[in-house]
Amino acid sequence: MKTNRQSIERIGYGVYNDRRRRSFRDNCMRTYTGYTHGATMRILIVCEAFATLTGGELYVYELARELTRRKHEVTIVSEIGGEITQQAIRRGVRVYSSFNDIPNGLEFDVMHLNQPAPARVALNRFPNVQAVATIHSQFECEAPVVHPNIRKYICVRPEIASFLSKRYGILNRLGGHYIPPDKLVVIYNGIDFSRFNTMHIPPRRQRKTIVFPGSIDILRREAARHLIKRSILEKFDLWFIGDKESNHLERLPPNVTYTPAKWNIETYIKQADETAGILLGRTTIEGWACGKPGWIYDLDNRGRIKAVALHEPPADIDKFDIRNVAAKILPLYEHAIACAR
Repeated sequence: MKTNRQSIERIGYGVYNDRRRRSFRDNCMRTYTGYTHGATMRILIVCEAFATLTGGELYVYELARELTRRKHEVTIVSEIGGEITQQAIRRGVRVYSSFNDIPNGLEFDVMHLNQPAPARVALNRFPNVQAVATIHSQFECEAPVVHPNIRKYICVRPEIASFLSKRYGILNRLGGHYIPPDKLVVIYNGIDFSRFNTMHIPPRRQRKTIVFPGSIDILRREAARHLIKRSILEKFDLWFIGDKESNHLERLPPNVTYTPAKWNIETYIKQADETAGILLGRTTIEGWACGKPGWIYDLDNRGRIKAVALHEPPADIDKFDIRNVAAKILPLYEHAIACAR
C-alpha cells in the first residue's frame, strides 16, 4: 500500500503544527496508573493502515476482535476506512485515524506496534507505556524499531526470527541496534476458525481451480505471472482476489479471473482445490484451515521467486487458531506491563 504525504500527516507521522505539538506534549504526560494480573487490559494497537483487506491489517483485526471478545479494551490508531474498520467497530473496538483523536483521559496499559513508522510515533507519544511489536516480514520495509520500551518482538514466521537474530544480534550490540535473543518469540498469524474450516465445502468443480487472495503489487507481480503461465500450460482455472495496482493483471487469458478484495474470502477458498500465496502468509493458513493444500512462493525483497512448492495442511493446524495465538500474546502484554513498575 502506498502512503501519501497527506495520509501520513493525518495519522501523525509528519511535522506537527503548534496545536499538535501541544497535544503531543500533553499526551506524553500520561503516566502508568497500575495493572493487576488477570485484569482487563487497555491495549493500544498501532499500524500503518487499517482500511484494506491485506495481511497486516487482517492480523490486527483478528487480534483486536479476539482480545475484545476476552473483555479487554482495544484501541486502534491507523489510517482507517472500508469494511475492515466497520467490522472492528461492530465488535467493540475503538478506532481512530489520528493520535490526536484519542479522547483525553483514555490511558493504556500496553501498546502493540506494527510497522516501523507508526511504531516510532507511538513510542514518542507514550514514553511511559511499554510495548510489544509484531514483525510481519524480513523485508526492509518491516525493519524493527529498536527501543528499550519494546519488551518482545513477535515474529509471525520462524524465518523472521532467524533473520533478526543474525542482523540484530551480537555484531550490532556496539552500534545500538542490538535485540537480545530472549526478546524474539515466534507466534504465527492467527485466523478465525469459525470462518475458515472444513464445513460446508461445495462439490468439486469440473476444472481444477487455484485461488490467489491478496494484493497484487510489485512484490507479488512475478509470482502472479508465474501462476498465470502455469494455469495455461496445466489447464486449470485461476482466481485472483484482492486489491491491485493499475498496471497489474491486465489482458488476462479466459481461464484467469480477477475480483476485487472480498470480506467473505472463505467462500472462494472453499470452492477452490488449492490456494497460492507468498511466504507463509494468511492465504496459505486460511486454505489449510479449509483443508486445501497451498502453493507457497518464497520471494526475495524484490519479489523475485526463490522457490515454489505445494504444502499440505499441517497436523498442528491449531497453532494458527486466533484463540491460541491470543493466549500466547496476552502473557507478553503482562510481561511488558510488569516492566513498567
